[in-house]
Amino acid sequence: MEKLQVYVENSKSEPLEYDYDLEVGACLTNLKYSDNADWTCGGQTAISITDDGDGLTVKFFDKKPINLEYSEARELLIVLSMCTKDKIEIRKSETIKTF
Repeated sequence: MEKLQVYVENSKSEPLEYDYDLEVGACLTNLKYSDNADWTCGGQTAISITDDGDGLTVKFFDKKPINLEYSEARELLIVLSMCTKDKIEIRKSETIKTF
């Protein structure tokens, strides 16, 4: 599973902040809250997406799963990209130093 970090511009003209950890696998993708002190739920899964071969199942932390056909997921992506103007960067996770 590939591990990535997601940085978000939470305020206009402010530096990007490390907000999420993203784990991407062949059939499962997890977006977790980072361990940043600003989160009270650090490390918990915010959303997971499972690809079952027929479509995607989207599961938010405390909500019922949503099943989407691939075409529906694509259409949702298009609309969401038009609705948000947030700057988001996804970077490879790097271990700086281990003890």
